[in-house]
Amino acid sequence: MVIFTIVVIGLVLVFGMGQIINIFCLANEAQTIKAIKDLENEVDNLYILAEGASKQFDLGIPSDAEFCFVNPSNPEANILKGWDPDPVIVSLITENGYNLWYTHCTGQNGYKIPYLSPKDNFCVKSGVIFYMENKGIYVDITELI
Repeated sequence: MVIFTIVVIGLVLVFGMGQIINIFCLANEAQTIKAIKDLENEVDNLYILAEGASKQFDLGIPSDAEFCFVNPSNPEANILKGWDPDPVIVSLITENGYNLWYTHCTGQNGYKIPYLSPKDNFCVKSGVIFYMENKGIYVDITELI
């Protein structure tokens, strides 16, 4: 009986572990999308204010995700700030006008946040505070250290 139980538990672990990992990955992806939507709302709220308005913003990026803020008109700049994109990614960013490139457990993807135009390209992980400023026709974002 003990051997049968061990075999059953082993089979559940072997065949069920992938599903368990997928559940955690799905939760991570939901947190990543929520962080993107929170950022988009903050940019919208700042954009409707007067030019020169600014704010600090703490974004809840999941621990195993990375956000790269990209100027779509110059996606290859600032390699020293953690942004060293593949030529295919540069092409996707340029063609689609993405200003956010993010990585999470299922891969990489781009997103276009209206009014956001980072002056510098940079990548961040969790635990970062951002400084955003209304520049009139766009909102700039930088990382506070």
